[in-house]
Amino acid sequence: MDNYIKFEFLSLPINISIARSAAACFAAGADPTLETIADVRTAVSEAVTNAVVHAYPDSVGRVVMECKLNGGVLAVTVSDDGCGIADVEQAMQPFFTTGNEDERTGMGFAVMNAFMDMLEVKSSVGKGTVVTMKKLLSAEDQSENG
Repeated sequence: MDNYIKFEFLSLPINISIARSAAACFAAGADPTLETIADVRTAVSEAVTNAVVHAYPDSVGRVVMECKLNGGVLAVTVSDDGCGIADVEQAMQPFFTTGNEDERTGMGFAVMNAFMDMLEVKSSVGKGTVVTMKKLLSAEDQSENG
């Protein structure tokens, strides 16, 4: 069964945990393993944290999270209308950060990539960023494609 949800929220730190939990609850409908749910929670947390911390460094803005379930595949898109990323390829390198190096590790995209089956990042300076991630959820589909 296909399903779809869409959340729009402010780029406030409190909303990171709400988005993470919402995505996990939505994904649970496909009967994934607990490990798979943990992977989704971790990746969504990183994507939303990036939007909260980096997209709107000096202000509060809009973040949109969409979750689509098509068969056993979950697609999560996190988008913002923030400052954008000048060099996506560079930003996706482990340890690269535009944030405070005492607080940020520069591992957000690396974590998303490690925990999801597909990661795509599109960004335009001054217009925002769209992060799309996909994860095979159902154990049945994982054993067939594993």
